[in-house]
Order: sequence, then structure tokens, then C-alpha cells
Amino acid sequence: MNRDQTVLISGNISQDKANQEMANFVFKASHTWSTRAGAVSENTWHENVKVHRNGPKGEFTTIGVGPIEVFAHTIHGGMDNFHYTIHDVVSTGNLQEGTVAWRWEASGVFNHELLGVAPTKQAIKVPGASFGRIKGGKFVEAWLNMDLTSFPNLLPAISALAELQMQ
Repeated sequence: MNRDQTVLISGNISQDKANQEMANFVFKASHTWSTRAGAVSENTWHENVKVHRNGPKGEFTTIGVGPIEVFAHTIHGGMDNFHYTIHDVVSTGNLQEGTVAWRWEASGVFNHELLGVAPTKQAIKVPGASFGRIKGGKFVEAWLNMDLTSFPNLLPAISALAELQMQ
């Protein structure tokens, strides 16, 4: 059983120095999604970051990096070979004050029960796009969007997790 988790950058990353800096920042911040290297992201998210996410019942907002980590680590619990790949990064400004958008894909094999949902033993790929506002070298607000239709078998678990986080 391979429980590895990786974060990769591939695709269209501008060679412009400012955009490269933002791409590296997004890469570092994306380690929030890794249960192995979550601490790497600690200095990239403001402690009171406002995070907007889409869920089965519409958009919801959480405050702080904790709910992001709980969501990611719960999803990882059901997956083997979890990978988060950053495909494109577009940015304006800089790490002191800027905005950044990135297109990504999460993938893995749904091999373990996830919040009461039985594993399908199938590979899944979930595409998404995220947008963030940065001030003082940290994300202060982010919009994390994923294609929820790409894994219909997991919708009950995602819905339950979203409900827990909205309480």
C-alpha cells in the first residue's frame, strides 16, 4: 500500500521573476494539503485567513488554516497515492501585496473508508482552480474551488465534512 503524498508543479509557469516568486509561494503554501509536510505551509497562511470553498450545498467560508488542514487530511485518509499538481500560475503584485490564481489537479486511489463512504478502489482525478490575496507574505483570503462532479461517490463524505466545518 502506497500512502505517499506529493505536491508537484508542472505546466505553464511564466519565467517572469515576479510570477516565479508567486509560483514558488503557491507551491510552498500547497503543502497544507500534505499530511507529511503540512508544517512547511505554516508561514504562508495568515492565522485568520478567510477561505471560501464550494461544497455540495454551495459556497461556505471558514476562518483560519485549521479547517483547510482538517479537510485535506480527512480526504487524504481515504486515498492512496495522493498527488496535488499545480498546472498554471498567474499573478499580479508581489508577496507583500498581490493576487495569484492557480489551476490544479488532485488525484489518488480511493482505497479507504471516508466518513462512512465505502472505498471504490478506483483512481480519481479532481480538477480545480484557486485564487488568493496575499498581504505581508501570507495568504489573507483564498477561494478554493474544485469540480465536485468529478467524484460523485465521494459527495456524501464531502457534504458531511463541509457540514462539520460550517458549525
